[in-house]
Amino acid sequence: MPTVAWQQLLTHFDHEMKAVHMRELFISDPDRFKKFSIHSNGILFDYSKNIITEKTLSLLIQLSQECLLKDAI
Repeated sequence: MPTVAWQQLLTHFDHEMKAVHMRELFISDPDRFKKFSIHSNGILFDYSKNIITEKTLSLLIQLSQECLLKDAI
C-alpha cells in the first residue's frame, strides 16, 4: 500500500511539476544552486539540476521517514 507521502508526491508531480522546465527553476530562484547542493570533505553533490523544488524535497524526506529509511540503513 502506498504511503501518504508517496501519494502526495504523485499529486505534486501531476499538478505542479510535470510541465516545469529546468530553465524556469533557475530563473525563478537565483539561490537554487546554494539550496540544492552540498559540499563536504572536498566532494560536491549538486542536485540543483534536477526538476525538484523545496516542496519536492520536503515530501521526499517525509517519504523516507514513513518508510523508516533511517532504521533500514
